[in-house]
This record gives sequence, structure tokens and C-alpha cells, in this order.
Amino acid sequence: MISLRHPGRARRDVLEGAPDVARAARGRAGDVVQRPAGGERVRPVIVLNLALKFLLELGALVGLGCWGATVRPPAARPVLAMALPLTAATVWSVWAAPRSLKRLSRGPRTAVELSVFAAAPAALLATGAHFVAAAFAVLVLINGGGGESWGVPGLDSLVRHFKG
Repeated sequence: MISLRHPGRARRDVLEGAPDVARAARGRAGDVVQRPAGGERVRPVIVLNLALKFLLELGALVGLGCWGATVRPPAARPVLAMALPLTAATVWSVWAAPRSLKRLSRGPRTAVELSVFAAAPAALLATGAHFVAAAFAVLVLINGGGGESWGVPGLDSLVRHFKG
């Protein structure tokens, strides 16, 4: 029964009627993080891997913008500092974004993702940020390679695609 006078009681009554929802709402370690429409469970490691991928996407845009801001001649700096990240973001949003209408299949999409993720450390190397470029490349490899074993498509899917 839902009480209109006590909103806290209404939430408790609803949660008492659905033990899975109550467990998810409490957020105990190892429990359900989110329930997709199909009803399968999403493991926290997958959520963390996807969050890392999102942060890497943002880092790639920053890296490309930093390189664009350091090129010669100086007159091209403002144009490249804006055009490179915008181009990468456009390519990503059209062909690699999860909700894109023109999203590519797994193999070609992974190739697009890798091209963006490979351009960022190359751009950072060109600016002289060697440690940041190496750390970025290692994080990309961890995110892509480890993600496949956790059920998230990554670098392994590209290798399998081209091996046949």
C-alpha cells in the first residue's frame, strides 16, 4: 500500500514488494548494478570498462586539440586546435557511438575507434608529452584488450575480424 501522507513509507512499501529492486537500490558489492531490458545482469567491471572508454574518448579529443595548438605556422594553430577534435568527435559520433543511426558493425567500428585512439598518443608524442602519450596508449590497450574477456568488445574483436 502506498501512503500519500508519508512519501518515505511509499518508497519502502514499493521496495518491500520487489526484493531485486531493493537489493539493487541498496547497491551491495557484487549485486546488480543495472538491469537492462533483457533482464541480464551487468557486472561492475563492465561498467568501469565503459567509463574508462568514455574518459579515453575525451582524452583523445584533448590530445588532438593540444597537438593542433602547437603546430607551425602559428596562424594554423587556432584552426587545427578546434578542427582536429571536432573531426574526431564527428567521426566517432557518426560511426562508433552506441546510439548512432549509421553505427558500423563490430570490426569496422573497432577500426574507427582504434584510429582515434592511435591518433591521440601520436599527437601527444608530437607535442613532447611522452609520458602522457605512453600512459594513454597503455590505458587504451588495457581497456580494449581486457574488455573482451569481460564481455565488452575491444581490440580482440578486431584481431578476430581480420583473421577470419
